[in-house]
Amino acid sequence: MNPFGLCFDPLGNLFSADCHSKPQYMLLRGAYYPSFGKPDDGLGFAPEMCNHDHGSTAISGTLYYAAEQFPKEYHGRLFNGNVVTCAIDSDTIEWHGSSPKAVQAPEFVTSDDPWFRPVQIKLGPDGAMWVADFYNKIIGHYEVDLKHPGRDRTSGRIWRVVYKGDAAKAPAPKLPNIAESNPDGQVAMLGDPNLTVRLLATNYIADAGGESFLVPLRHAVEQSKNPVQRAHALWALYRLAGCARTCCRLPRRMATARCASMPCGSSATCRLGTPASATSRRPA
Repeated sequence: MNPFGLCFDPLGNLFSADCHSKPQYMLLRGAYYPSFGKPDDGLGFAPEMCNHDHGSTAISGTLYYAAEQFPKEYHGRLFNGNVVTCAIDSDTIEWHGSSPKAVQAPEFVTSDDPWFRPVQIKLGPDGAMWVADFYNKIIGHYEVDLKHPGRDRTSGRIWRVVYKGDAAKAPAPKLPNIAESNPDGQVAMLGDPNLTVRLLATNYIADAGGESFLVPLRHAVEQSKNPVQRAHALWALYRLAGCARTCCRLPRRMATARCASMPCGSSATCRLGTPASATSRRPA
C-alpha cells in the first residue's frame, strides 16, 4: 500500500487513495493491507474495495462527494486523481453489509493536455471540487535524473470544478464565514448539507472553546431534527469535555449515539456514565 490522499465520508469512514495496488481502500483500525510484499498478520488482509486500477499505477488524491452543488448522480461517489492518464476517475459505492465495493464509473474529467497531473482533489465548502494540478512533463522520480532540466519546478495550477447546468457561466462560490458568525450560527452549520462545512464548523467550535457553545450544542443534541447536526454537536461536546455535563441530562435513547462525520474517523460513542475526560479534548 502506498497512500496518496485521505478523505472521510459522512459516517466517519476513512478512505485512502492507493498509488500502487488499488485506487481505493476503506481503512480499518488495526487491519493489514498489501504493501510491496509485506505479509499479513495471519488473519489476512483487510477487504479490498476495488478489482480495477483505472489503468494506472499512480493514483493520488481522493474525495467523497457529500454536498449539493453537483447533481444527485454524483452524490456519494469517490473520485481519484490519475496523473498517468491525465484524468479524474470516479467510482460509485455498493455496500455489501458493512463492506463497500467500488464500481468503476466513467472518467469524471479528461484532458488532452499531457501535463495535467491532478495530485490532490478536495471537496470545498462551496460544494465544488478543488484540484491541485502538479502540471509537469515528468511525474516519476525514477524516470530520469532528479536534476533533469525537463522537470518543471516553478509551475502548478489549481482548478475549481463546478456544475453550471444550463447557465452561461459557473456560479460564484458561496463560502460560509464561520469565524464571523455567533455561537448559534456556528452550531447551526453543524447541520449543513456540505461535509466540509460541517467539519470546519466542528473544528472551529472545538478549537475556540468556551462556555458560550455549551448551551446551543446541548440544544442541538436534544432538540434538532437533523441527525447530522446532533451527531456533530455530540462530537463537539466531546472535544469540549462537555459530555460529562450533557449525558446526564439526555434521554437514555439519545445518551448512546454514534457520532457521524468525525474528524478522527473513529466510530466514537458517547455513553451514559462514560463521559469524556475533562483533560482530553481529542480522542487518542
